[in-house]
Amino acid sequence: MFERHSYKDANLYMPAKMRNARERIIKCGEAEFMKNGTSFSISRLMASCGVATGTFYSYFHSKDELILQLVDDDWDRIITEIDGLVGSSMPRLKKNKFIYDRIEAFVTKYRFARMKMRGPREYFIEHQDSAFNKMADKVEEVIKDDIDSGRAKINIPPAKAARLLVGMFVLVSKDPKLNFMDMYNFIESRE
Repeated sequence: MFERHSYKDANLYMPAKMRNARERIIKCGEAEFMKNGTSFSISRLMASCGVATGTFYSYFHSKDELILQLVDDDWDRIITEIDGLVGSSMPRLKKNKFIYDRIEAFVTKYRFARMKMRGPREYFIEHQDSAFNKMADKVEEVIKDDIDSGRAKINIPPAKAARLLVGMFVLVSKDPKLNFMDMYNFIESRE
């Protein structure tokens, strides 16, 4: 039901007017999602895009699949931005704040806990686990680079440190009573 498909080859055979339909649907979908959350309708979305409703189903099997594409695109954008930290001499505090700010903006934008998607719960949990692992892998690269260059020293393996950081960043960003500096001061405190 939620299997991802690549439609790049299909674009070769479409009229020029329709070649960018998928991108238009995604762009309009993001605007509708930001305005109405998950309660937007496909017909209203397609009317705002100026594309026939049936075209939607040429690219996405459901509204949930479109929302997951929006989430994936934003998450991948954040990972690309974090990739720019590898090799940077930026202080560790600023790097962590950079990563935290992007995760916080993402969590605020999507609020997974309030999303009412209709697909199988296991699918979404697996999808979130996969996204978390991609982010942790990228943060691990940043940590390893800092260790290799002598900018950081940690007492646990970089993979564990990355998973802890990403997990804490997500949790802290969800709690209005906490902020980045509270978490960072806690991490950096010594006995």
